[in-house]
Amino acid sequence: MKIAIILTMHQSKEIRPNGFELVDRYLTSLKKSVDPHWQYTVFLFDNTSEDKFNLDKYNDMDIRYTYVEDQTLTGVTGPWNDGALNAFNDGYDKIFISNDDLIFNKSINYLFEHTVTDNVIYGPLCQPGGMLGNSPQISNKAHHNIIDITGKGEVDEMPTEGYLLNGFLFGFTNKFYEKYQREDGYIFNSSKKYIWSANECEIQLRLWKEGVKSHLVGLCWIYHEKIRAWKYHFGQRVAENEYNDLSKKKNLDYEQNWKSLMEYGDTYENN
Repeated sequence: MKIAIILTMHQSKEIRPNGFELVDRYLTSLKKSVDPHWQYTVFLFDNTSEDKFNLDKYNDMDIRYTYVEDQTLTGVTGPWNDGALNAFNDGYDKIFISNDDLIFNKSINYLFEHTVTDNVIYGPLCQPGGMLGNSPQISNKAHHNIIDITGKGEVDEMPTEGYLLNGFLFGFTNKFYEKYQREDGYIFNSSKKYIWSANECEIQLRLWKEGVKSHLVGLCWIYHEKIRAWKYHFGQRVAENEYNDLSKKKNLDYEQNWKSLMEYGDTYENN
């Protein structure tokens, strides 16, 4: 079973000064967390970092590195589309889109395991503070079930935008891509309107009308730091005070509030 993880990153003094630290943390926790029976590849898109990311430390991982010369042309959606299309064409069974500000634990294996139905988009839970607003994805613990956030599945009974799966991590099967790819061959809307934000919302709102559902895998509970540097610097409706609150590295939040629960609590090894 082949797993593809599409990961975007950026490092620069102005926008994301700790970009390389985030990716190192991400890859280190991923390597420690994924069970050996999963064959996974990280499609890593470096969105115009000031220096190119050094992969020497990760030579025991399957990482396909692409440096994007000008991230202003396609934003984050361009790498999402290119990575997902490459994974689909290369026959990966399951494809996941991911932010770089995550810390994994063993429960990520539940997300891989439960992503099976070809008309469903799957996502995990995250800690309070990992998302804005109200959402079933926000939880202070894992849950022993898969949560269907689309209710009965009827179009006129679909939830509001506040209950869409968040874009920090979500995935689908290869056959899902084959069935729902757009006329241009991509899965995400590549218009300028969606290159920096709301691409995960657009695909769900569009495909719900075709019977697609959005599911939360309640047993998968991971840490999302919630950094919004790209959105702030590229004018995507993020106020300066909100950016300052959310984008400064939260050095102590994970260590003090979540590490013991997420690594040793109600997660993969105890279920």
